[in-house]
This record gives sequence, C-alpha cells and structure tokens, in this order.
Amino acid sequence: MTVACFLALAVYGRPALANDPGISLLWSVDLKTFLESAPTLADIDTDGRDEVLVAGREELIALNKSGKELWRWRTRQRFMTYPAVLQRPGSPALIYVADTGKLFSCLDGNGRVVWQAELNAANSWSAPVLNDLNQDGRIEVVTTDQTGIVWAFDAMSGRLIWKSQIVGMPANPAAADVDQNGGSELVFITSAGWVTMLDQNGALVWRHEIGGGSADWATSSPVLFAASDRQVRIVAASNAGLVVCLDAEGNRLWSLMAQAPIASTLSVGDLDQDGRADVFLITQTGRILRIDESGTLLWDIDMQGRSLASGALIDLDDDGRLEYLLCTQNGRMIGYDVNGEIIYHYQFPCRTINMTPTFGDVGRSRDDLEMVVTGGESGLTYCFATRARKTSRAHWTSYRKDDHNTAAWFGLSQSQGPSMTPKNLLWNQITTGEEIQFAIFNPNPSTTPLQASVVCVRPDGSKRTATTQIVSRTGTLSLLLQVTMPGSYEFNWTLQTDRGKKLVTGDKKLFLQPFVNDQALATRAVAGLQAVANTVADKMPLSAVALRREADVLEKAVADLAPQQRAVPAEHAFMVEQILRNTGALVSRSRRALRMSALVEQAGRMDSSASLIAFAGSMWENRRLNEQMPDIVETPLQIHRTVVAGEHEPVSLKLFNITDRTLQVRVHLPQPPAGLVVTPHYSIPIPTSQGEEAWDALPEMDESAVVSIPSLTTREIWLDIQVGDVQPGQYVLAAVFQALNGAGVMEAPANPHGVPAPETRVQLTLEVLPFTMAPSGAVRLCTWSPNQGAELKDLLDHGNNVFTVPHGTPQHDAASHYTQADFSRLDPILAGFKGHDVVALFSGFPALEGEFGSNLYRQNLAEYLGHLVLHMQRQGVDLEHFALYPIDEPGGHGWQYVNQLVAFGKMVRDINPR
Repeated sequence: MTVACFLALAVYGRPALANDPGISLLWSVDLKTFLESAPTLADIDTDGRDEVLVAGREELIALNKSGKELWRWRTRQRFMTYPAVLQRPGSPALIYVADTGKLFSCLDGNGRVVWQAELNAANSWSAPVLNDLNQDGRIEVVTTDQTGIVWAFDAMSGRLIWKSQIVGMPANPAAADVDQNGGSELVFITSAGWVTMLDQNGALVWRHEIGGGSADWATSSPVLFAASDRQVRIVAASNAGLVVCLDAEGNRLWSLMAQAPIASTLSVGDLDQDGRADVFLITQTGRILRIDESGTLLWDIDMQGRSLASGALIDLDDDGRLEYLLCTQNGRMIGYDVNGEIIYHYQFPCRTINMTPTFGDVGRSRDDLEMVVTGGESGLTYCFATRARKTSRAHWTSYRKDDHNTAAWFGLSQSQGPSMTPKNLLWNQITTGEEIQFAIFNPNPSTTPLQASVVCVRPDGSKRTATTQIVSRTGTLSLLLQVTMPGSYEFNWTLQTDRGKKLVTGDKKLFLQPFVNDQALATRAVAGLQAVANTVADKMPLSAVALRREADVLEKAVADLAPQQRAVPAEHAFMVEQILRNTGALVSRSRRALRMSALVEQAGRMDSSASLIAFAGSMWENRRLNEQMPDIVETPLQIHRTVVAGEHEPVSLKLFNITDRTLQVRVHLPQPPAGLVVTPHYSIPIPTSQGEEAWDALPEMDESAVVSIPSLTTREIWLDIQVGDVQPGQYVLAAVFQALNGAGVMEAPANPHGVPAPETRVQLTLEVLPFTMAPSGAVRLCTWSPNQGAELKDLLDHGNNVFTVPHGTPQHDAASHYTQADFSRLDPILAGFKGHDVVALFSGFPALEGEFGSNLYRQNLAEYLGHLVLHMQRQGVDLEHFALYPIDEPGGHGWQYVNQLVAFGKMVRDINPR
C-alpha cells in the first residue's frame, strides 16, 4: 500500500534580531513522554517558588527550579490537556486533571491522590477551570466530557454539586462574572458550532450559533474581557473562520471572517496600552489577527507557521511596553512588538504543539520571571531566563491566562489628562432612537473608579440622567434622549473621583423642538433622493424613478407621522412609545436613503447604463442581506484571492439593484482559464428561530442562471471556484451579470430590438501559490466523512481520497473454518469510487472465528485476506489503494489496544508481506 511520509525541516537556532529582549536558555530536560499541551507554573509545595507541571501522555510530572523531577503520577489513560492548580496558603496546592479514560483526579502538591471522580465519557480537549461560581467563599472545579456533560465539583472535597448537558463536545470553558450580577458564568464553544453560557448553577442562560462544526481538537475556546466601557465581552471563533464578539446576553456586537479555520484558543490584553482591549487569534493557516475591542482588524500577519495555542502578552524586557509571544507547531517561538514587527525568534529542534509560552517565578531570583516551553511530542521541556519582572505588565501569561484556566482578562492599562467630550451634542444632530455619546479619557486609572455622569434638565424641569463608572483609560457614556416637548434642554456632565472631586465639568444648552431633527433628516433624505433623481434622469431614468418612489415613501411617512408628533399625548405612554418607535424607523430609513442617493449619483457619473452595483460586502454576513449596500461603486469590481492548486475558493458577490423594477439577472461566467471550474450558487432567505430571515448560499443555480432582485435591494451570488492542477501564478476570471430587463431594454422598440442587456462586470484575480498538494494516489485527505450518498461527489471534488469501508462478512463451516465472505455491503461503496484515485481503509477487525492470535484465527485470517485481495483486484483496486485500519488512534485507548494492533500487523505481514 502507499505510505505517506511527512517531513519537517528545521534550522535549530538561537534568538535573533536586533532588539533582543534578553531571553536565554537556563535548562532543558527530556521527560521521555509525549507532550501535547502547555506547562502550568504554580507554587505547589509552598516554598515560595513556582514549580513546573507538565502533562505527559499518561502521567503528570512535577519539576523543580532546576528541571529536576520531583514526582511523576500515572493516570488511567491519556492526557490531552493541562491541569488547573488551586494554591492554598500554608498548605500544598491542589491539582486537577482529567484523562481520556473518564477519570477526573485531584492531587496534592506531592503528587498524592486527594479525590477522584468518574465521568460519563472521556475528557479530551477541555481542561478543568477553577472559580468560586456562587461567591460563597468555596472554590468549585468544573470539567467536561465528550458527551457534552459539564460537571461542577467542590474543589476541596470532590462532592458533585451539579452537572449539566450542553449541545456538542465542549472545548475549554471560560469563567467569570459575565453579567456582573455577583455570580460567575461559564462560557463554552462546542464541536457543534454553538457558544453556550451556563449560570452558576449549571442552568442554560443562552446559546449563540457560530457554525463551523468541528472535531474536539479543532474547536476553539472562548475568552472573556472587560472592554473600555467596563462591559464584559465574549469573543469566540469557529472552525469556519468566523470570529464573533458577544455581550453578556449573547447578542452579537460585531463579527469578522478570518478566511481560515480557527482551532486555537485566543488571548486578550491591551498591547498598545491605549485603554482599549486587543484580541489575538491564530488561524490554522498561520495568520495572526489582532482585533480591536470594537471589531477593527489591526493586524493580519502571515507567519507561515500553524499554531493551535494562544500567544502570551507580557513586557518581556521590562521596558514598560508589552510584547506578543507565541509558539508554532513547527517549533518556532516568535515575539512581536506593538507594531507587529518581529523582535525575537527562536527555533526549537522539535515541535511545540498546543503551546503557549508560560511565565512564572521558577527560581533565579525573587524579582525575575522565567518562561517555560514544552517541546511537543519530543518530550522536551525548556526553561528560559527573561528580563520580565514580577512588577512588569503581564496581561496573558499562560495557555488560558492563569493557573485557574479562567481565560478572563479584566485589566486595562494606564497613561495622562482626563477629558469627557460629547460626540454629537449639537442641536441639529439629536434624533429619535440614536444616543448622545460622551468619549471619556482617564490617563491614570486607579483601583477606585471615576464617576462619569450627564444630566439633562428638560423644559418641564424633569431630569434625564446617565451615569457610569470609569475604571479604564477610555470609556463611553451614552444618553438616550427622546425629545417630546419643545424648549430649552440643559446638559451638565461631570467626571469626578469617588470622593466627589471634579476632574472635568461641562455644560451646554440647546433649544430643541420635538421631532424637528427627525423631520429635517427625512426631508434632507427626500431632497437628496429627488436631487439625484433629477441629475440622473436623462442617463438613468429607471434609477430616477426608483429614487423618486423612495422619496414619496419617505414623504408619506413624514406626513403620516407629523400629526401624531404634533399632538403627542404626554399622559398616554403607549401612544408615545409607538410614535417614538415609528419615528426611529423613519430615522433609520432616512439614513439609508442618503447612502442610496450617493451611490446612484456615483454610478451615474461612471456608467449611464448601470442597473446593478456589484460589491463584496461582508462575506459571511447573512442577516438583513437584502438591506446591505456598498460603500462605493467600483466598475468593474476587482477581487483578489490567494489560493492553492487543488482547493476550492468561495467568493461572495452582492448585487444592489438601483432601478425601479425587479430585475431578472442572468449570471454569465465566461470560460475560465484551463484548470479552473466555476459553479454559481445563490442565497435564499430562510426563517430563523427568532422569527427573522437569514440568507444562506444553499442551492446551485439552474440552467437558466437567472436570479430576481427587487428594486433598491441586494441579493447574493456565490461562486465556487475549483482550482485544478494549474501552475503557480496569476489567473484572471470574469463574472458578468446581465440585467435582462434592465435600463433601456424594455423601453427599446420591439422591432427591431437592438438594445443589449446592461452588464455589471466583476474581475477575479487568483494568485496560485507555488505550493503542491499531495499527488493523486497518495493518502492525501481524509475527513472521516460518509463513503456513500449525495455528499460523496462533493467530497471527491474537494480532494477527499481516503475513506473507511466495511470488511466483508466472513462465513464459517461447522468446525469454525473460514469458507467465504459476503462483500455485498462493500461493493456499492467501491462502485461510487470508480474513476477516482481513492484509498480504502478497512475499518475494524474482520469477524473471524477463533481466539485472537490462535492457530485457527491465523488460518482463517490468511484465507480471508486471500479472498479480500482477489475481490479487490476484480473490483479494479490494487494493493496500493487499500489498507487495513483495525483501530483508530490506538494510543488514545491504552497499551492493550496498541499491543493488539501490533500483533495483528505481524500476523498480516507473515501472511502477505506486500
């Protein structure tokens, strides 16, 4: 059979680059085990120094400051993660760790078992987390198993407090007081593509779907942080590459696509110390993304090295500036400064898989911090001296931030002159449904928060007040003011200490008329629509009609609301609320109309026959897709993508209809360059559980390739580009969208009819990298997917060429001797592989009679294998294209299965050496 070999080339080296942060190797030790997780540093024996805890394949190992082994404790089966540590003043620490054999253990600092519990199933990629969930002074320890059960134990006694079922296999939980009500919540991402929050008692608070179902190892873990406005945020990433930020109630605040799967956990801190949090993540393709707390992408660095772990955020050289330090799976440790420049690089002679550089006080002096790195499957552990100090800024110093594994960061750094500045407190900018905002800057935050407040005294003397505490360098105070009576509105704002010392004061008086600004905004929108309509009327009559129709709708809405607004019954709260709601909707529609006018005007300057505007938009945003609009008009729209031969590249194209009619748009794809195949799909709305509509790229377009787009709305076309065996370089493709009943077509004379359909063009440039996928015939790609059914063609098209198949059913005579096999289950599967270079893995052991390893079993195995080889040859499958796969990941199940696999392999080799 074919054997695939994976080679890793490395140049072993010392730290490089000019700005050396002073990292040097103190010691290294070979623990003679398989390391697959980061170390944990904690003082487990109350000697005032941190010890190093490392989870090997089946043992937990403790090292002292010199790397000498203190103790080694063996568990039942395999460790996939790292421990949590509860340090106790005056007593040895308690250490918590779970294995794949369903055993959850609590050890003391000397490696002795304190208590143990049996889980329902294996624990794999979900480490324990420690937290006082109900704020009663007693710490709970939470762990999970692969069935989706979350277990909460009393950390001291091991008493089960509660257990709860969630959907999917959970990755590492995060724990903190998310809703700031006094108790802690637990947040999970599961393999089913859900973000789930449980309360302190294990009850479900909410679930938020992020998609991207994944294997347990490929499921990212959430992080929690307090943003500049003091509110707790949750950031989660999916295996589909979606990054979302949620508030405490599970509402999505922002999202972006990383354009690659994300399996690693994240890290959070304030790298540039501007008072705003930075979220860091690493994709499976090796790209580092740094994202501002508001969702703005700050870094996109392709480091050419995959990582499945978070990076550390610490002041490496004690110069007052933070650095970002990470390890890649190919054994590189890289440090970045605030500008994303590499300031440190170290190459290990081994992999550093699932590894975050971990910092603690291991042993040089009382002031210095050391850094420990584990060397992946090699079993090597390294300890480095650093210039970091105990007093240095350190925002994220281990895989899940701390030895409790909470993955919660709530500190924002500090810096100089307080201010509180209104952003939109102008007489002509206050509109219904939109908040007045104050930007607050506090250069020197302390443990005592500042108090920011604003008071609006309305004409009748009533007050509208907003207040908040400012604990960080920056913050925002928002005041929602609904103007329902005319007169003078007096605003006073203050930023003061807890003792009442005023640091900033301000005041302003505005004379406001109820709903005047709303009406003015709508009037401005109507005027803009009409002005642009007049401008483009000769060139683009259909767009002019559409804009005038939208203007009429707005004018009618203004006219309908005006009598109600003039006679707001102050004593009738329900009617006031209804008028305010309708006015807020009018404001939103007016702002959209202003954008619409600008787009049509720009389109008119560029192309008099325009009927559609193509734009990229947010690739995976499926909410209110029909309302999306481009920021600018690009003719033709140009999209650039980097691809690899043998992969599929999805491209989302939005089409905004700027005419007055529902357009019938034909998607025309000129012949692409040889080796590229383009298949169009389109999005359709489907109802959600919230009673809204979500747009998904579900069906492939039929032969007509026509989609309907209503006036002044958007539709989405997806292009699935299959990149075949092409040479590296640039390839240009085109997509042409023909508005069959677009501008000028229906208005032209019937005979002769010589007006072509207006076309909107998109140019796609693919940069094919000089990267070669595994050749056809190799064990190339196995996703453990179905080997039959409607999805088989798609799997084969996407490069899957390894599938598991069932053995034949052996038949035996009365003396238990093998006679023949029934391959009726196998043959239909093999038929589906015809014409494809597929490798079949026969899963499990054949059901042969006789005790495993006995002479009868060997004889039956020899007869069966002879028939199997002959049958496969008749089906056109040679020895290079099938193999026996009796046990999946035997090392994960214990030595019994490893030994059984080896014995079976020896028997097969003796029977058929080929």
